[in-house]
Parts: sequence; C-alpha cells; structure tokens
Amino acid sequence: MLGTSFGSLVFIRICIWFLSSITPAAVAYLVYAITTGKTTNYLILEAYCAAETAFYFVYYLPRKRNLQRPASHPPRHPYSHRQALFQKCLSTISDPKSYISGWFHGAPYTSVYRENLAEFLAWGFLDRDTLPEKGSEDWEELEGYVDATEKAMGLELKPGYNPEVKALRLTVDPVRMTHRSLAWYLMISVVDLLTSAGLYFRGFRLLPTSGWYQIFPLRFHAPLMSLGIASPAKDLSYWFKPHRSPTSLPVVFLHGLGVGLYPYVPFLGELSASLGPDTGLIVIEIMPISTRICHDPTSIPEFNRQILQILSFHGIDKFILAGHSYGTILSTHLLAHPHIREKIEGVVLIDPISFLLHLPDVAYNFTARTPRGANERQLEYFASRDPGISGTICRHFFWGRNVLWKEDLMGGDEIPGVKAAVALGWRDLIVNIPAVWEYLNDGDERVESNGNASGHSSGAKDEMGGQARDRDQEMTDATVTTKEGIRLLRYGDCDHAQVFDTKERRKRIVDVVVEFSRGGGKKAE
Repeated sequence: MLGTSFGSLVFIRICIWFLSSITPAAVAYLVYAITTGKTTNYLILEAYCAAETAFYFVYYLPRKRNLQRPASHPPRHPYSHRQALFQKCLSTISDPKSYISGWFHGAPYTSVYRENLAEFLAWGFLDRDTLPEKGSEDWEELEGYVDATEKAMGLELKPGYNPEVKALRLTVDPVRMTHRSLAWYLMISVVDLLTSAGLYFRGFRLLPTSGWYQIFPLRFHAPLMSLGIASPAKDLSYWFKPHRSPTSLPVVFLHGLGVGLYPYVPFLGELSASLGPDTGLIVIEIMPISTRICHDPTSIPEFNRQILQILSFHGIDKFILAGHSYGTILSTHLLAHPHIREKIEGVVLIDPISFLLHLPDVAYNFTARTPRGANERQLEYFASRDPGISGTICRHFFWGRNVLWKEDLMGGDEIPGVKAAVALGWRDLIVNIPAVWEYLNDGDERVESNGNASGHSSGAKDEMGGQARDRDQEMTDATVTTKEGIRLLRYGDCDHAQVFDTKERRKRIVDVVVEFSRGGGKKAE
C-alpha cells in the first residue's frame, strides 16, 4: 500500500490516468481509421486497437450489466440467532448516533426516520431488499430493533420515511466498477508469472485446478510448475510444500484482495524457511479476488467442503490457520465449521476485516468513500473497482455471516478454543483499528514486548460510529496478550497490508506462526 505523501499521490494519479486511457485511445483510433480511411503500416497496432474495442463492447459491458443482478442470499438465520446478533451488535456500538449516520453516507442522524432505519435493519438482519408488510412477523421484529436502537440513542426518531437519505446496503446498491483493458490483464499475467517463479524457487509446487485454462489471463505456466497432479478441489488451486515433521503442524494461508499472492512472496518464503524443510505449507489461491476473469466466488459451504478435500488429500488432521484481510473472512467460516474447527490448533489474523463488521467503516471505506490520498486512490482503482473484486464484495459478501467475534476464538462448551494472534496496522485505511483494538483488548494493557501499549484513543468518536480514527496519532509497536489469551500485535505506523513491506515487520508475524506450529502459545479462553 502506498503512503500518503504528495509524490505518491502524483505517481498513483499518473498510473491511473495511463491505465484508464488505454481503451478510450484504442477506440478513438479505430473510429478515426474507419471514418477517414487513414491507417498506419503497423497491422499489430490496428489489430490490438480492434481487440481492445471488441473486449470493451462485447465482454465488459455485458459483464457489467450481469453483475448488477440481485444477490442470492443464503438461508436466513433463525429468529433466536438474529436476536442474539442484534443485541451483540448494539452492545458494541459506542456511539449509536454516529453509527446510524455512518451507514447513511454521513447524513445527520436526525434526517434518518424510523422507516429509513427499519429498511436498513431489514437488509442487515432479515436479508430483505425492501420493507416487509406492516403487521407481518418481519415488521414486528423490525419494530423491536428500531425501538431498541432508539432507546440506546436516548431519543425518538421521526415517524415515516425520508426519501432524501439512503442507507449503504452492499448487496442491494449498484456494483461500481471500472473497465480493465487487455493491456492490464497482460500486466497481470506477467505479475502472475513472477509470483509463480518466486514461489517455485522457494520450494513450493503448484496444484492447479483441472480447469486452469478457464481463467483469464491464461496460466500457461501452471502445468509446468505443478507436481503433475491437479488440485482435489474444483475451484481452489494452491501452492504446496509437503509436511513431514512429527513435531510441528502445517500452516494454511488465505490471502486478501488484490493481485493474488504477489505481495506475499517474501513473507511466504521467510515463513517457509523459519518453519524448516519438513513443516508443510498450503497457500490457497482465490481467483475471484485476484484481478482475474474467472468463475463466481465459491459459496461458503462449497468453500469449506473443498478445503476439507485439500486437507484430506494431504492427510492433514491438525494445522495452523493464517489469513490476511479478505482471507480473515474465509477464516471466519473455517472456524465456524465444526469438522474444520477441530483441526485448527491456532489462528493468526493479519489486518482482519472480520471484526466489528456491523460498524460502517469497512463497507463505507471500501465501496463508497471518495478517495483523496494516494493510498485511498490505490485501494479504489486497483481493488474496489476491479470488476471481479467489486462483484464479490457487492453480491457475495453477507456481513452477518462474515462477522467474527472474539468469543469465536475462545470457544465454549461444544467447541475448543484456539491459540489466536491478531496483527493490526494502526493507520489502516479500511478498518476502524482503534475500535477493534478496544474491543479485543477490553482496556487491558498487559504488554509483553516491542514497546508500550499506551495511546488508546481518547474516547472521541468519528463520523462512522466508533472510536476516533486519528491516523496521525503517534502509536508505538506493541505486543499485548488480552485477558482472554488473544495475542495482539500492534504496528503503530502501518497502513493496510504494510506489515508485509519490510522483513522486520514480517518477522513478528512469522515468529508467531512458527511458535504456534511448534506447539507454543496458549489457547484463548
């Protein structure tokens, strides 16, 4: 992730301008050549412009239209689960007024009427696009939620519906995306080749899916870098290092949104070296969030089933789970699956977006914010507006099923706790890190190393509902163990994904994963 300097801003704006100009320039040249009859002697250039034009009109525009189709929600949770979820959300909102304002694009909470709030809650808890019929069971349930919210706010909302304000509803709002040229996908192909070479020469082997040729850009190198066998999972290719050690556990890694595994190659190489030659690693490739043209995101039940297929294929009974950013969402579902949960001995969540998903920060910052700084523009253009990534977030992201609570790490009567570590970059431009820190740490300041843990937010609230996000606040690096046994690694000067930028930063995470793999650490209680 880029920084926030003026130079970075100039650089990213030039990059975005150049990439955004490729297709318009190709179309303009083709129109000029056809209308005037004037062409160059470079047939390759003319063929390329024709290909770019066809790609835009024949592929992109129909795909953009298709991605606007309504989301297919999973089965609704039972009433008791919805009630418990609502109460848990309400109990972790520090400022309900700012919370409501945040979900309504920063509109004053006084402009949000009862039925506006009910419409938002109908989406959030009942998976409904519209308000239910008055007097129905769903309506009565929503009335209870609105009443409880009003009570928490200490005021009474105006009756009726205000058409001037609209809630942010990911799976209902239009899917916003920006066209990607064929030249861009050629660059992605080169990045993929460099990534594959980097992992291959670090001892990993690729197990591609049997349908690897159905992904664009085509991965012609995939069969050459494989073990000669395909992945047992239909939709999940992965990089593999065999596990032979009787004294350590293998590691499964789930990456985040972006260009696939490219940003993680140094981290994975250092992790592999630190684990030793006999400790296995499975690095899952999730193509729908990797700037590829491919199949739709795999449903959560199917994703869990395919992960079980991979684990069974390699005879893995216990493992350490590590996830970054969107990978922490997938980690949430693995932790919730009883047969997979019993195999997980430890979990390391890096830049997690899964905590406190009921706060508006993640949804707003990823899909609705007007970018200003270089890092925000980088996030918007290269992640938020990618057609595949945007389609995944806006039509396949169901917050009530993706949210992770610290109790999910601690276990209970029927499920065991896991060793847990969470790495947080204090300057994260997506997540409200002060709120997540406060939630996980519960105000308990037991520091183990790497400086002091002082510097909590002062209690001021921001416009998104939650602890103030003072990105300029000076924070030290710290390692804290909460009273529940969750280890928190704070990076005081890191934005989202910057923990992977230097070897020194990566080492803190590598050391924790290695410790968990070798049996160290205490399970959360």
